[in-house]
Amino acid sequence: MSPIRVLVVDLPALHRDIVVRIVAEQPDMAVVGWVPNAAEAVLAEADVLLLNGVGALAELLDVIRARPDLGAVILHRESILELRHAMGAWPHGLIEGIRQAAAS
Repeated sequence: MSPIRVLVVDLPALHRDIVVRIVAEQPDMAVVGWVPNAAEAVLAEADVLLLNGVGALAELLDVIRARPDLGAVILHRESILELRHAMGAWPHGLIEGIRQAAAS
């Protein structure tokens, strides 16, 4: 089975580095890149988009219309603040969210 391909969309560099590290530790996932906005994700070879905040929702809807096969995980401000600690339940919740988005 091929890994879940995760594309990171519009995360600040520090947060992106932490998320990439968390995802890279999973044997069933691979980060395939980073784009500055969801519109650029349409052409990417990805299974799941990892987006920054609810503000990305309108942009995400256009992408999902063009690529209904894509799953998405939206990180809320509270989740991003927890990235600084990156321990406990948060990484587990992120990983499970990615797996669920890929399965749907």
